[in-house]
Amino acid sequence: MARFFSLLFHPLLISTYFFVLTLHLPFHFSMIIPQQSKWMIIGLVFITTFAVPALLISIFSFGMKKLTKPDEREERYLPLAIAIIFNFLAYYLLNKVQLSPIFNLFNLGATSLLVICLLITLAWKISIFMAGAGAFFGALLGLAITLDINITYILLLSILVSGAIGFSRMLSKKHSPAQVYGGFLLGALTMFLHYLYF
Repeated sequence: MARFFSLLFHPLLISTYFFVLTLHLPFHFSMIIPQQSKWMIIGLVFITTFAVPALLISIFSFGMKKLTKPDEREERYLPLAIAIIFNFLAYYLLNKVQLSPIFNLFNLGATSLLVICLLITLAWKISIFMAGAGAFFGALLGLAITLDINITYILLLSILVSGAIGFSRMLSKKHSPAQVYGGFLLGALTMFLHYLYF
């Protein structure tokens, strides 16, 4: 079950989940976009923030393990760097199609969050999974406050899923409670501030 949750809510998939959800919320910012265009946007996000980065990370990580024996934190440097590049690419491409800032801010916030996670990883092993879960929650909370919309049930569901992810990470002994809570708070705060002030 812990492995299932880790795969289902992999950090690279969080952007895709956010776009699938927000593009189908019954609000003006999503309803004005044609259905075909929505799936094209989701496809773009999926390819740039999950498919290509996951492929590159798999290839380069395999090569690195053949050449050296990096420790747990060192193994994260390259995946985080790749994720930073492709999240910023997604932000750049979505800006080109002139989507609402509501959507663009998520990838900008994700880029900022990944940079912070990379810097923290130089000294400490923070939970990237929980940073992603926190980012999802923080973006929805920022969205609800800035647009004055009621998505309480989605926020509650997001907290429940985040709890399940955190529990699965601790159950599989991948992270300590401090790393789990720290990751969630960092992700939520970073993304919330992007929606509040950018």
